[in-house]
Amino acid sequence: MQLGSHDTTFDDRQPTELQARRIFLGTLGGLLEHDRLERRARRVNVVIAELRRRAGDHASEVGRTSRQIELAIADFEAQAASIDVRLQQISRIASVSAGSESLGGLP
Repeated sequence: MQLGSHDTTFDDRQPTELQARRIFLGTLGGLLEHDRLERRARRVNVVIAELRRRAGDHASEVGRTSRQIELAIADFEAQAASIDVRLQQISRIASVSAGSESLGGLP
């Protein structure tokens, strides 16, 4: 192997987990973006659940929900939807770059 050359071909046998993720996500950048977005989605969903809990508490104390909490929930739900769309785009791009191969349900 020459200095600076990279062998990017994969063996036809069962891919390792790292190879499978590379095939699935296409590039290291795609992998990093996918992982970052998944973490962000989990945090946003935790915030939404907490805001809903607070909205319920406020409604039971005052008799109605807070407009500010409703707006915050709507904002975070929009963020969650946007994240979901981007995760689907990344997965779609990765599946096209990997051909139409199935990797047995790997993330």
